[in-house]
Formats: sequence, C-alpha cells, structure tokens
Amino acid sequence: MHTVRQNGLSLIEVMVGMAVAMLASLAVINAFSMSEANKRNTSGAGDAAQSGSMLSYYLSRTLEEAGSGLVNDGILDCPVTITNASTVVFPQAPATPLAAPFDLVPGNLAIAPVIIVDGASATPAVSPASDTIIVSAGRPVGSPQDYPANYVNQLSLTPTPAINFNPGDYLLTYSALTTGLSVPACQIVRVASSFAPGALGTALSGMANAKPIGAAPPSVVTLDAAYGAPVPIDPPAISVRDLGSSPNIEAIARSSSQSLMTVNLLNPTAGFTTITENVVAVRAIYGLDTTGTPKVVDTWVRATGPYAASILLNGTTASASILKQIIALRVAIIVRGSQKATGDAANSSVTLFSDQPTLTVTYPMTGTDANYQYQVYDVVVSLQNPKAL
Repeated sequence: MHTVRQNGLSLIEVMVGMAVAMLASLAVINAFSMSEANKRNTSGAGDAAQSGSMLSYYLSRTLEEAGSGLVNDGILDCPVTITNASTVVFPQAPATPLAAPFDLVPGNLAIAPVIIVDGASATPAVSPASDTIIVSAGRPVGSPQDYPANYVNQLSLTPTPAINFNPGDYLLTYSALTTGLSVPACQIVRVASSFAPGALGTALSGMANAKPIGAAPPSVVTLDAAYGAPVPIDPPAISVRDLGSSPNIEAIARSSSQSLMTVNLLNPTAGFTTITENVVAVRAIYGLDTTGTPKVVDTWVRATGPYAASILLNGTTASASILKQIIALRVAIIVRGSQKATGDAANSSVTLFSDQPTLTVTYPMTGTDANYQYQVYDVVVSLQNPKAL
C-alpha cells in the first residue's frame, strides 16, 4: 500500500509562531509609544522655549523704552486725564473697570515709566496669581522739550516753538504751577489733523546755493475735539510736551486662557492684542536705587505696601520720589508646554525668584497641570530713561 505524506505546520509550530509575532508586535507598539512620548516631551519643551524667547524679547524691548520722553519732575506721577472719541477713558468710574484681563488696571492713572499691579493681593483674587504691568513712553529721551503755553478756548504757545508740532501728535499738557505735596494734574490731548504746521518758504533771492527756509510755526495749535482740551486754570499758564504721533501707554496682562495680552490705554476700546500663549503667570519686582550714587540696584521689592500701584499713582510728591528710585524691573514668566508630558517629566511645582528668599514665589502644579512641562524665564531690564532722573 502506498503511504501519502502531508506537508505543512504542526499545531505546536503555529502556536510558537503566533507567540513570536505577538512579542514582536508588543515590542513595536512599546517602541512607538516611547517615541511618541519623547516626541511630546520634546515638542512641549520646544513650544515653551519658543514662547518664552518671544516673550522675553517683547518685554525687554518694551521696558527699555519705558519713560522715554517722560523723565521730568513736573510730569512724573501727575494724575492724567485721557479722552478718546469724546469719551473719558481715564479716570474711570470705579464701577466700570476695563474688561478682563485688564480689570486690575487702576481707574486713576498717573504718568509713570513702569507700574506693577500685584496680582497676588488683587481683589477679587487672581488665580494663579499673575501681575499686570503698565508701561508709558513718549518721544525718545534725547528730544523732549517743554513749551510754555496758555489755554483759554485755544492752545497758544508762548513764545512760538522752534520745532513744529505735527497733525495727529499727542500732547501732554500740565500746570506750570507747583501745589506743595501734590503733583499738578495733566492731560493728554491731540493735535487736529487739519493743523497746518507751516510750509517751507522760498529760497532767498540773490544768494548762491540758497536753500529753502522754513516759515515760522504757528503759535496757535488746533486741537482735535474728540481727544479733549486742557482744563482751563487761573492763571492759564501751562506747559506742553509733544509725545509724538504714537506714544506708548500700554498694559500687559495674562488672560484666563493663558494668553499674554496687551492693550493701548490711550484707546482701550480698539481691542486687545495677543503677544503669546501658554503663559501660566507673570510676576514682576522693582529694582530700587536708594542711595543715588552710583545708579545700581540696592534692593528688590514687591509691588505691595509703599510700592503698591494705588500708592505710586496717588499723585503726590512723595510717590514721585519713590518712582525716581525704580531703575530696573525683573520679570519672571512661567510658560507651559503645549503637549502633555509623560509621568517621568511631570512637575510638582515651579519656583520664581529663588535667589531672593523674601520674594520667592512657588506655584504648586497639581492634577492635570502636573502633566505639562514648564519653562521659567527671568528677565532683568535696566530702565535707562528713569535713571536720567
């Protein structure tokens, strides 16, 4: 009888093959998971680093301009009135603060290079605590000049200035009189678009290589009624400073959606601008020069107590003296990665100003917050313009 042999795999061989395939699949899945986790960790750290770098550059550039064109004893800490589109923007009614995240901006502003509004002591409380920074700057510090003037129904400069004001320029007007312990109030107005600064004259006849000469600027400056007018005083002697066409009075704050935003306080209804995202908190401290010689930081202080925004903006000569001591700002920013990290990359807390024992701030990261990566950026900016005081 002929015997037929069958070819193929036995049951044991099939089971061994399946076991090997399953082990290989598990190895591939594990490798992919580890690769994806590393990718998320790297991507999250990279996003945080990019956001932090952009934010550090923005803050450095903005703060370095603080006080430009505003370093003057008669201007510093003057309570300011700002009108836009015929609506008084500042001072605000206490019941109508700016919309969040700028609801911590004080209703009464005064001219100051930099003001920190402490978020930790805010009412209502801000969680997690984050500060609001207000920065003011006008023309470059090399060109500010005050012009004597008076205002009785019109702004008359006496004598006629040597430099033209231009249509659309913002002007800071303030009383030329001293009032003891208080700094005289000031007001920001704007030159009308119809204002004619003066045309170039013709070349002097009979002179070789003669160049056109400028006609004398007008002594009466037409103002834009939508931006208000100087408050009449008796006597009507005031001083006028040209802040240029685009002075910078802005507030910087973190929103509840972790976006760092800025608003132009000359026209807050124009909308908010986002600087960067994934910002957990911004905290800032003042660097003081209490000795005056040399211009170096003697101590760092938080914006509380005598350095609280409400005190520094109260329009007194005492607060103006404190503002002169502020020659640096230190800003610490917590930036969060955009991707959730793995367990081994989790953070239980983030600490700011660790080299300043009395100013150290710790943010605990609990729940899902612990599953993200965080970068801390510490920016120290020397306020060169206030140093000129």
